[in-house]
Parts: sequence; C-alpha cells; structure tokens
Amino acid sequence: MSLFSKFRSVVAQQPDTTAVVEDQRAISFQELAQLADKVAAGLLRAGLQPGDRVAIHLGNRLELVALYYACLDIGAVIVPINRRLVVGEIEHLLHHSGARYYVGDQEAYSRYAAVIAGSATLERAWIIAGEEALKGSGICPGPRCSSRRRPSGHLPTRNGSRGFSIRPAPRAYPRVSCIPRRPWRRPST
Repeated sequence: MSLFSKFRSVVAQQPDTTAVVEDQRAISFQELAQLADKVAAGLLRAGLQPGDRVAIHLGNRLELVALYYACLDIGAVIVPINRRLVVGEIEHLLHHSGARYYVGDQEAYSRYAAVIAGSATLERAWIIAGEEALKGSGICPGPRCSSRRRPSGHLPTRNGSRGFSIRPAPRAYPRVSCIPRRPWRRPST
C-alpha cells in the first residue's frame, strides 16, 4: 500500500476529521483531498508527467501538505529544498535532481530568484504568497500566486479573487501541524 493510497483510505474513513491546522485555518481530510486533487490537475495541465521532478521550497504551511499529496497522486518525484540551504547548495540540488518545476513561497523566491531563473533544468516556477494560494482551479489559482515560465519571464496576470499575481504575504508565514499530533516517546525496553 502506497502512502497516497493510505491517505485516500483515511479520507474515506474519516472525511470530516481535521487533517491540518495552520494558525486559524483547519481543514478536514476531505477538503485536503479536494485541494490536492485540484493541485494535481493544475500540475498535469502545466505538463507535469509521472516521474518528473518538482522542487518544493516552502515553509510549513497548508499548501505544502496539499502539494506533497498532489505530487504523490501524479507520481511526480518530490525534491524538497531546505529553507536553510545557501545559493551554491540550491544550485547543486536543482542541477543534480533535474527538477523541471519549482514551487516556492515569496520569501524563498525573492532570496534565490537568480538561482531559479538561471537553472538549466527548470521549465516553470510557481510563487505562492498569502493564506489560500492553492484553492480553486489550476496549481496556484488563488489571488496571490504567480506562474513563471522560462525564458520569457512570467505569464500575464489577471486580477480579482481568482487571478494570478505576485504579492508579498500580508504577515509572516504560519506554522502547520498535522492532526492527530502525538508526542514522540522513546520505546520502552
């Protein structure tokens, strides 16, 4: 049984149980599955194929969880980028992994925009900012998400509640915790 099939099993058994809590937001397993399905559909429309690598450069947030499940659903290879890496390490990771897609938040992208733009393997980058960036249709259909293609810059933007644009987050990025949360205990001997 794969991790994704186990997730689907939990969704079927406990659809209304809280899956993720992030600051004042809490979503159920059913809502998380729907969000992951929408993100997966957006990734597929963007040209992602099973086996493609997706570099994920996000902090602890709801969108990270949805993006991971979407990649697992598609069969994409997740390339996590630690937020503490420096320029040279990120360059090496992107080159060595062969990542074709990049998803990062505004803070990470603004610090490493030159590295991301200069990557020989990346074909497309999405920048997420705001609280509900992945909701709606497409990979980043929220009001605070942008898609950038290489080499021509970025896609035209649409304004409005479902448009695409780059804006800094209105506050610091929140922390995410997955429920149920049980403290780790050392096994008794």
